[in-house]
Amino acid sequence: MTDSDASKIIEVPTPTLTKKVNGPDQTANVLCHFSKKLKYLVDTLKHQAFIPRYNNEIIDYLNIEELKEVSFPMTCFCDIKFTKLKSHVHFYGNYGIALRKEWGLSNNIQPIQYINPCSQLMKDFSIAMNYALSSTDKDNMDKLIEPVYKNYLLDHLLFMKPLRGTMVVDNETIDKNFHDENEWRYVPKIDNSTTHLPLLIPTDLINKVPAINAYSDGIRKSKKLWLEFHDNDIKYIFVKNIEDRDKLIKHISQRNHESIKNQILISKILVYEELMEDW
Repeated sequence: MTDSDASKIIEVPTPTLTKKVNGPDQTANVLCHFSKKLKYLVDTLKHQAFIPRYNNEIIDYLNIEELKEVSFPMTCFCDIKFTKLKSHVHFYGNYGIALRKEWGLSNNIQPIQYINPCSQLMKDFSIAMNYALSSTDKDNMDKLIEPVYKNYLLDHLLFMKPLRGTMVVDNETIDKNFHDENEWRYVPKIDNSTTHLPLLIPTDLINKVPAINAYSDGIRKSKKLWLEFHDNDIKYIFVKNIEDRDKLIKHISQRNHESIKNQILISKILVYEELMEDW
């Protein structure tokens, strides 16, 4: 496909939700985002937005030539029934926001695809991606944006994960069953018209923390890339203990909002340590 062919592609409009989503039996009615510190939760509520950060993803299981890791901006959520949240919260933190799933569907949040490394699907993707990269400078991954089929491969890559694999936490490599996380992911749409930031960090900077932090700070300064929400999109707010609850109540009470709105938001706070006594 040539660039001229790509220009002839008709852009498909994004569908809108016209009715309430049927309630699930095996998964949750909400999408939850957890963090390890109360200040991260307070910051999210203050901005009424999740601010994506660049994160490294190991992709060696895809057998893409000379490309074993990528780093791109994202915000992640889990789709897990509350009675099965314990291990997820223990790993990612006790401070969370649970938002209505309709909000997620309306805001381009996508369930990721878990890949069996032995499957034909993985083999076909690997062949297609290696073919696409054979005519692309691997240190300038933005060239994957054109033509259209390369754009599709890149978008697909950003929403894939192996069933099992490793991740690095505090400089320690941990084995993990990713499939248990039921991950949904938001990746901001980055192009030259919205920001100077790259979708993928250059390969020589992937494991350099100052560089990743600098790119992430760039997203913090570009509100167009944030994932915004409103109070009525929130169903529950999680804090670790009673002391955290009191601190959060104080923060919410000081917001420049109508008193009734602050009270309604406060009513959504759940204390995780207390919930665990009854689950």
